[in-house]
Amino acid sequence: MKKTILILLNVISFSFLTIAQEIDVLKPTSNDVSFEVSFYPNNSIAPINLNYLRGRYFMNDKIAIRMGIDLANKKQKTEYVNNYTHDGNPIDVNNDIQECSCFLIGIHPGIELHLSNSKRLSPYIGVEISYITKSSNEDYEDYYVEYDAGSYTILSEKTKYEGAWMGNFQRAYSKFGVNALLGTDFYVTKHLYLGFEIGIGLLSCTNNEITKKVDDDDKDVVVPESKYSDFGVNVNNAIRLGFWF
Repeated sequence: MKKTILILLNVISFSFLTIAQEIDVLKPTSNDVSFEVSFYPNNSIAPINLNYLRGRYFMNDKIAIRMGIDLANKKQKTEYVNNYTHDGNPIDVNNDIQECSCFLIGIHPGIELHLSNSKRLSPYIGVEISYITKSSNEDYEDYYVEYDAGSYTILSEKTKYEGAWMGNFQRAYSKFGVNALLGTDFYVTKHLYLGFEIGIGLLSCTNNEITKKVDDDDKDVVVPESKYSDFGVNVNNAIRLGFWF
């Protein structure tokens, strides 16, 4: 009986020791790396956004070097139905076609200083530099009818926009920013964490020049580039969902 009790006590002690050791390594330490995505729990269609990814390398349990990457590519083609008639009869005219594309890439290097010795909570301060560039183009093919003295002619015209979509004015740009950061990681279990972050900093943006080119026009229409800057608080509405190893 005594032997059984001793074995039981040893098993319990070993279990508690194992749990304690696992808790001690909930958070990353020297030479560990982490990866994370943006998590939107209220979005039932796309709760995880893969357009922005972030990785961190922990030099030790206090200092981490980070790199975020934005990457997005969008293309869309839209047809607009033409309804022309002549003497009450429909005219067979091709639909107008709009083709749009844009590509965005951004890099966000930075560094974090983690402040707490808590086993699960890891608040940090940091600084981050951001550079984002976006291209945007649109091609529009317009079919139309010209009437003259009881007859008609079907014509077409191609228009190209470089630097914007004119339908919703998705303009090409370059952005540069510097942010001071305040955030926290909460380690749910070993290798898995949730996080929140806000920043305050300066953003400088250059909207690219827009060029409109039309068939048979000798001169392009140009909208010059514009610049603006902004200073304020940046709030990330997403929950940072990540893992480390």
